[in-house]
Amino acid sequence: MREVSKKASPVDYAQAILQLAAEPWLDNLKLFAQRAHQQEVLRLLNDPLVEPEEKQRVVRELGNGLPTKVLNFLFVLVANSQIDILDYVIAEYEHRISAKTVVKTATIKSAIPLSAEEREGVCQFVIQRFGNDLDFQYVVDPAILGGLVIRVGDQVIDGSIATKLALLKERLS
Repeated sequence: MREVSKKASPVDYAQAILQLAAEPWLDNLKLFAQRAHQQEVLRLLNDPLVEPEEKQRVVRELGNGLPTKVLNFLFVLVANSQIDILDYVIAEYEHRISAKTVVKTATIKSAIPLSAEEREGVCQFVIQRFGNDLDFQYVVDPAILGGLVIRVGDQVIDGSIATKLALLKERLS
């Protein structure tokens, strides 16, 4: 019989907040970029001969309905003559969002349920070995007989008695 912890972890909640905070920014930047490409104004916004006030007017017009923080960010790009990198900024932002939201799951398999103190000790060991961005899942599997099997991504630390017995049997054969 297997027992799997189903409660959301603090990491799950933090991921959800990050995603909720990041998505509106991404959506707004993409909307502005789409409008700018459709109207082909990126060259105008990058042109050093065009007055800054005119550029701000164009950004406000294209960014109609966008939050002030997003408009201010776009004003900075325009002021630095870097509006042409907006697509790259969006791509990098998407990459960073997905990198932040991909949290590795540390699956801790034991023959019997672990106490809170044992879980804490295992957590500390796993965090020291694999880093902080982990979501812990505890599985009870009597087939391992004793010890622990820890899996993080494609890495496995198998300290189970079942595996040790299998290795001993193989050596004796």
